[in-house]
Amino acid sequence: MTRFFRAPPHGDRPTRLPNGRRKREPEGRSPARSAGKAGRSYRRAREDYGWAGRFNQTIPANLPKISSPQHPRQHKPFGVTRTQTPPPTPAAAPPIPPPASQNRTFFDGDGGPTRTFSPMAASAERRELRGQILDGRYRVGSAIGVGGTGIVFEAERLATLERVVIKMLRPAHSGNPDLRSRVRREIEVARRVFHPGIVPVIDYGTLYDESPYLVMRHMRSESLSSYLRRCGPLTAPEVSVIVARLASILHSVHRHGYVHRDIKPEHILLNRGGYGELDVHLLDFGVCAAESAPADERARERGRVYGTPSYSSPEQAAGNPYVDSRADLFAVGITMFEALTGKLPFTGADVTAVLRRIIREDAPRAKVLSPHVDDGMDCLVSKLLSRAPATRYASARALMRALDPWLADRIQTERSLAAKLQVAAEASSVRPTARHEMVAA
Repeated sequence: MTRFFRAPPHGDRPTRLPNGRRKREPEGRSPARSAGKAGRSYRRAREDYGWAGRFNQTIPANLPKISSPQHPRQHKPFGVTRTQTPPPTPAAAPPIPPPASQNRTFFDGDGGPTRTFSPMAASAERRELRGQILDGRYRVGSAIGVGGTGIVFEAERLATLERVVIKMLRPAHSGNPDLRSRVRREIEVARRVFHPGIVPVIDYGTLYDESPYLVMRHMRSESLSSYLRRCGPLTAPEVSVIVARLASILHSVHRHGYVHRDIKPEHILLNRGGYGELDVHLLDFGVCAAESAPADERARERGRVYGTPSYSSPEQAAGNPYVDSRADLFAVGITMFEALTGKLPFTGADVTAVLRRIIREDAPRAKVLSPHVDDGMDCLVSKLLSRAPATRYASARALMRALDPWLADRIQTERSLAAKLQVAAEASSVRPTARHEMVAA
């Protein structure tokens, strides 16, 4: 036989006072005391736990109170059987995927198809190094940058407590001899080319898997790419002061027989100097070409595209390993085009389409996309983006001379740019080293 019970109504409940009068007690108080022990037990169980059944049943100990905020009080209407229903087990929340903007497509220059990777997943690589002492000289912190073939950690130099960054190959590429030689080439460039715009290599060594690593000074700067995303297209004088400093760096690099081959806004760092001036640094010489490269290395590079496809010159897009300084000037022209208009001159559905357009088509004019670009700057960018290397500027120094008309108020323009930079605050994931833990470098 199934028992039916009327659920207590919402609101206050009447109670008989000793003098015979009726009193309204607020919700949550015990029911009328005239009921017997069994009735009180049953009512209390029904009110506190939402449990109904026969009087001789035992209330489960793990039954949650429905009067809690997570389980609001609910009552069955009269004539409906109350049955015990265990609380539903909450399903495990699915992992939150990274935003689409964090999934990047990279092209490592090995001639293969592009691949998409998530920096959140890639930053977990080499995590066994975090918190460890590397070669007795550096305490490794967290990963702060991930590329197609490399990963960058922040670290602390124990001898001076100086913040540095350590660049190394990702585990999947640590055994590649060509990539190992590129890391050594980057060390070679930083040791041979003396320019304040090149981030110095402090030290280098070998990891447990025999892959090389290099230690560089930690730069508190903002990349040109980040600046453009935040502030939008720049004016011709602003682009000129940045490119003039970049051309000065490239002149020193080219004079020593190297070609960067990967000039793009992500590799151009902007910083605020001590007197409010603008400092420009050029990063990542990992795919640079050298005049002194052996013949077998040049033979292996034939048919491969080194660098970022959207910023490659026609000779790079064709897989020609014998490129000179004018290939870098073509990439500078694309960077200037993007800084002036906010768009890339060559786009496509995939990498092959982009490279095909770079080889076969002329770049659009910057003035057509952005009317604020004057005729002189439009012609300068158009000359840099010429498909034939012979019709471009002969050297980075020639480009510096061509920028003179827009550098009349250079100091004020640089200070205006530097004042708008967002430089990251001094913060580190490296555990501070005590003085008694310091060792000699």
